[in-house]
Amino acid sequence: MDPARLRHSARRRHRHGCSGAHCLAPAGAWEIDLTGAYERLAERGYGYGPAFRDLRRLWTVGDDLCAEVALGDEQRTEARRFTLHPALLDAALHPLLPGVVGDEGEPLLPFTWAGVSATAAGASVLRVRLAGAAAPETANSGSTTVALTVADGTGAPVATVAELTLRPLTAESLRAADAGSADGLLRVEWSRPATADVTADLSAWAVVGPASDLGLPAWHGPLLRRPRRAGTRRRRRRTPACPRPRSPHPRAGR
Repeated sequence: MDPARLRHSARRRHRHGCSGAHCLAPAGAWEIDLTGAYERLAERGYGYGPAFRDLRRLWTVGDDLCAEVALGDEQRTEARRFTLHPALLDAALHPLLPGVVGDEGEPLLPFTWAGVSATAAGASVLRVRLAGAAAPETANSGSTTVALTVADGTGAPVATVAELTLRPLTAESLRAADAGSADGLLRVEWSRPATADVTADLSAWAVVGPASDLGLPAWHGPLLRRPRRAGTRRRRRRTPACPRPRSPHPRAGR
């Protein structure tokens, strides 16, 4: 991104003396006017519905971008179900798209995530710092790599991403993939389970209760006792006799 265009697109300078990794607008930050941002994204093929238009404010500070994203009233109650609400996580990346900060650049989509950790859950408001997102050297052969620091509305840590790489993807590529003109890397194939032609020996089986339709002998005895086969004799267990204890004082003369 061109720093000159960033300064040109900034509308006013933030004057509050705020600092720190989780601060909403660090000292010296320039606020970006987001009026019409989602309309410009729609012209570039990003069709975000009302539930995903959650980018509220945006600042530039040096080579970084700082954003505030918040769920709408209808989605706030859903935040507790997620570690990071999908709409909030998506909105945190909207500053990286062409048409938000500057008019230049190609459409981008997240490609790889590295060093991801989450320390809290259920936030409905996030403050996000995109380190290196405004640096001139961020773009590398069409791809963009940034680091994310995420806090909740009070500034408490929520998550960090050591490295996120986004790559350009044209609308033509998406249409070609949807049409199935090229084989994907992963495909779904269904296979029937193997069945063995083996007849089970049911002579030793028994069913507890009535089971006339199964052709098996019914057993109405105790559940923990195995049924005895016909023609077999029950074996008795003999308990060995205990030896009589010997007297410690044998009689004299024996």
